[in-house]
Amino acid sequence: MNTPALDIKSLLQDGFARLKAGDVARSEAIFRQVLAGAPELFQAHYGLAHTLQAAGRGTEALETWIRAARLKPEVAEVQAELGLAFVAVARIAEAATAFRAALVLKPEMYGVAYNLANALAALGKSDEALAFYRQAISHKPDFAEAHFNLGLAHFKLGQSAEAAAAYEAAFALQPDSARIADTLGNLLLDEGRMSAAAAVFEKASAMGREKLGFLFRSFLLLPRIAESNAQIHKVRLDLARGLDALQGMDGEIFDPASLTNDALFYLAYAGENDRPLMEAAHRMFRRHSPVLNYVSPHLDGIRARQGQGRIKVGFLSQFLGNHTIGRLNQGLIAGLDRAKFHVTVIHTAAGKRDDGRTAIDQAADAAVTLPADLAGAQRAVADLQLGLLHFPDIGMNAFTYFLAYARMAPVQTMGWGHPVTTGTDTIDYFLSFDTAEPDGAEAHYAETLVRLKRPSVCYTPDAKIQHKLSRADFGLPPTGALYGCLQSLFKFHPDFDAVLAAVAERDPTGHIVLVDWVQPTWMRLLRERWARTFPMLLDRVIVVPRQPGDRFRHLVANMDVMLDPLHFGGGNTFYEAVAQGVPTVTWPGNYLRGRLITGFYKLLGVSEGLIARDVEDLAPLAVALVHDPARRAEVCAPLFARAGELFHDQAAIRELEAFFQAAVKADGKIANWNYAP
Repeated sequence: MNTPALDIKSLLQDGFARLKAGDVARSEAIFRQVLAGAPELFQAHYGLAHTLQAAGRGTEALETWIRAARLKPEVAEVQAELGLAFVAVARIAEAATAFRAALVLKPEMYGVAYNLANALAALGKSDEALAFYRQAISHKPDFAEAHFNLGLAHFKLGQSAEAAAAYEAAFALQPDSARIADTLGNLLLDEGRMSAAAAVFEKASAMGREKLGFLFRSFLLLPRIAESNAQIHKVRLDLARGLDALQGMDGEIFDPASLTNDALFYLAYAGENDRPLMEAAHRMFRRHSPVLNYVSPHLDGIRARQGQGRIKVGFLSQFLGNHTIGRLNQGLIAGLDRAKFHVTVIHTAAGKRDDGRTAIDQAADAAVTLPADLAGAQRAVADLQLGLLHFPDIGMNAFTYFLAYARMAPVQTMGWGHPVTTGTDTIDYFLSFDTAEPDGAEAHYAETLVRLKRPSVCYTPDAKIQHKLSRADFGLPPTGALYGCLQSLFKFHPDFDAVLAAVAERDPTGHIVLVDWVQPTWMRLLRERWARTFPMLLDRVIVVPRQPGDRFRHLVANMDVMLDPLHFGGGNTFYEAVAQGVPTVTWPGNYLRGRLITGFYKLLGVSEGLIARDVEDLAPLAVALVHDPARRAEVCAPLFARAGELFHDQAAIRELEAFFQAAVKADGKIANWNYAP
C-alpha cells in the first residue's frame, strides 16, 4: 500500500528539519521510510544523500546521489552534488564528468567550474583546467581561490609569468592569506624579482596573525641564482640583521612550516659557514613559536628500558622513495641487524608514493605516515617510543626542519642528505665521515660532529649500461668532448663560472652539458649572469631537458668527464657517474657540502688526478682526462678497480649499528667516536 501523498509531504518536511538540526539518525530513518513507499521519489533520495554526507558515509551518499541524478538528470545542481560526492571518495575522473554535465546545463555556476578545474588539475590536466578556472573567474571576478589555483595550474605548466599574475590577482583580493602571500613571494624570488617579493612579504606582515613570520620572510630574500658574490654577501648580512631584530620583538609565529617554504635551504649554496645564521634562526623560532618546543612524555620510560631488547630506530624523511635520499638510505634500512634493531620508516604527509617508497617500506619492520600538521606529527613520532630517531636529511623541506626542533626520542641524529648544520639544540649528532671533513670541522656544527670511518649510507647502483642511448637521443652534437655538470642550477655559484669558462677555453671543440630545471626562469637568470661575466659560455653550454631516472643514467654514460660544482658538489650524481665508468673532477671546499667526492676518493685511495689542489687546477684536470689517454688510464684504472667498495657498503652498516648502540647507551654525548670493527 502506498504512503498517502500528504504523509509524504509531512515526512519530507520533518526529514529536512531533522537534518538541519543535526539529528542525522532520525533524518535518515524518515527518508528511508519515505523511500520504502515511494522508491522513485527524487526529494527523498536528495534528502537521504545529504543526510549520509552529513554522517560521513561517503560511499553510501554517492550511491544515493547516483540514483537521484538518474531521476533528475536535467537538474544542474544534482549533477554538481554528484560531482562532489565522487570527489569525497576520490573518484576524480567521474567527478569531472558530473561537473561537466552540470556546466552544460548551467554554465554560470562558477563554483562548479572551479570544482571541475580542480578535478582536472588533480588528474594532471592542468592545461584543460585553465579554461574552467577562467570561466569561474568570468562569473565571479573576486573569486580569490580561483585566481590562486589558476596560478598553480600555470606553474605546473612551467608558465611562471602567468602564474605570478594570477597569484597577484589573488593576493589583491586576499592580502591576509598566508598561503597566497607566501606562494606569490616565493615565485617572485624564483624569478629573481627580489624587491617585489620583499614588498609582498612586508604587506602580508601588516595584515594577519603571522606578522613575525612574514617579517622573517622579508629578511630571508635568498637568490636562487645569485647575480654575484656581492649580492650573496648583502642578503646574508640583511638576514643576520633581520634575525637580530626579530629576536627582540614580541609576538608569536603560529605556523612556521607554512611560511618558510624551504627558503632556509638556499643558505647552504653560498659557500660560507652557515652555523651562525642557522643558530640565530633557531633562537628566533624557539622564542617566537611555542609549537616547536614539544618534548615527548615518553622519554623517561624509554631511557629506563635502554639495554632491554632491540633498539627501536626510526628513519624520518619526506624523501624516502625514488629520490636521492631514498637511494642512499634504502640499504641501511634493510641492512640493520634485526637482532639488535627494530626499524620504522617515517614519512611526512607530503611524501610521494612511488615504487621506491614501497621497496623501502618493505625493507623496514614498520612504516608510518605522519599527520600534515606539525603538532600532530610531533605526537605521532613521540608515540612510536623510539630509542633513536635518525633524520637522513634536515633542511631540504620546511616541515622536517621544524619537526626536528622537537625532542621526540632520547637520541636524535642526522645524516648528510643535506650536508649543513641545523643550528638546533635537539639534534644530538651530525653523522659525517672522516675523509670528507676538513680539520676543525667541529666548529661548523651546532650538533656533535661524528667522524665515521665510512659514509653513513649504503648505495645500490643500477647496472652499468651496455647499450646506451646515443648523443643524438639527447640532442647533443656528434663530435667534441662532453663535460657534464648535471646538477641542480642553484649549485652554480658565481665562483664556478670561471671554471666553466676555463674548460671552454682549453677545449675549443668541447661542450659543457647542463640539465634544465623545473623553474624555467633559473636558466634565464644564469645566462644573464654569464652575459655579464663570461659571455663565451652562452655559446659553449648545452642545456638538455630534465631526464627521468633511466634516461638520466644514459645521459651520464654519454659524458666524457663530470665537473663537480664549487662549494656544494654532487653526491648521488657521483655514484651514478662512477657506476657508468665516468670520472668526476672535484675541488675540496671548506665545508662538507663541497667535499663529499673528495671524501669518497680519499676513502678509495685514488685522489691523484681527480682532486684539484686549487680552483685554477680544475679545468686542466678535466681536459687532461679527456684528451690525454695515457693520463686517463693512469688516473681512472685504480678508481674503477676500487669503485665497487662504495656500493653495498656493509662496513658502513656495521659501523652505524655500533654508533647507534653506543649513542643510546651513553650517559651524555659521545665526544670522540673511535670505531674498531
